[in-house]
Amino acid sequence: YLRGYSPGVLTSGLTLLINMLLALDNDRGRGIYCMLVLLISDTVFDFANVLIFHGGIFGMALASSISSLLAFAVILLHFRRKDRILHLTLGNLDFGALKEVVLIGFSGILAPFLSSFSGLVSNYVISRVGGTAGVAAMSVALSSLVLYTALTSGLNSSVSSLAGLAYGEEDRNGLDNVLRTALRLGYKVCLVFFILFMVFVYPISGLFLHGASAQTH
Repeated sequence: YLRGYSPGVLTSGLTLLINMLLALDNDRGRGIYCMLVLLISDTVFDFANVLIFHGGIFGMALASSISSLLAFAVILLHFRRKDRILHLTLGNLDFGALKEVVLIGFSGILAPFLSSFSGLVSNYVISRVGGTAGVAAMSVALSSLVLYTALTSGLNSSVSSLAGLAYGEEDRNGLDNVLRTALRLGYKVCLVFFILFMVFVYPISGLFLHGASAQTH
């Protein structure tokens, strides 16, 4: 599965990163098209893998990678138009700024890397203590968490864009309003998901771990 999924990791990350910038360039709808292409193509390729190619778990992962590449291509179409503020011009490439970009972006890379490393260590410890059932339980927890992160990631992208505009215009009142609104929405979202998870924890886990022991649940 990792061999099939790894080709799409970079494009998935770049898609999320660039998508945050599109709202600043008056192209908010492209993010929606990107997600539609990703969902539809992934579904089609998954069915093709099961019904036609019979590629097993490697094929399922490869279908996700190909879908990620297609979604990334949709994002890149934004930069082909010269009337956009953000567009690709080969003559203006400045590789001298690459060092500064790497230094600034290192902090953003470090946190996901440490999170992934922490996940690997956690899975190893859980597998030693609870076996495959324990790892499956952790997978269910992380899958459920995706429902939460999907919404908060969208909120984070919007807040980042608005905060960037306010900061660039040195609008202190705007920054204050963005922060207050983000905190209120974040609190409400966390509260709602906490209640939902507490209410539906057993039905959701039962869908994935049917037949597992009560201790695993």
